[in-house]
Amino acid sequence: SRFVVNYRSDEDGQAKSALKLGWNSDDQKYVDALKRENKFLRNFAEALGNETAQLIDMEDWTKDVSILNSVVSWLGFRGCRFKSILHEHHDGYGRDDSDQDFGARCRYAHK
Repeated sequence: SRFVVNYRSDEDGQAKSALKLGWNSDDQKYVDALKRENKFLRNFAEALGNETAQLIDMEDWTKDVSILNSVVSWLGFRGCRFKSILHEHHDGYGRDDSDQDFGARCRYAHK
C-alpha cells in the first residue's frame, strides 16, 4: 500500500476559512488542534518512510501542479499528468467545471 498524506501548513488560513463557513467558533482553539493534527500527519508519513508515504502540503501543490504529477508517478501511473489544478469548494462550495485530461496513454503500470 501507498499513502498520500496531505496537510495544510497554513493553519491560520485554514482556521479563517473554517470560521468563514461557520465550521468553528474558537479560532485559536481550532488553530491549536490543526497544529497537533499536522504534527501527527508529518510524523505518520515520516514513520512510514518515502517508499510507503508521500507528504504533500496543500500550500505548495495548489500552486505547482508538478508536485501532484510527481505523486501520480510515484503511485505507479505512467503517461498521466495533470495540466492544471481543479479548485473544488471555490468560495465555499463552488464547483470547478474545468476539463481534466490525464493523457491518452494514462495507465497504471503493474509491478
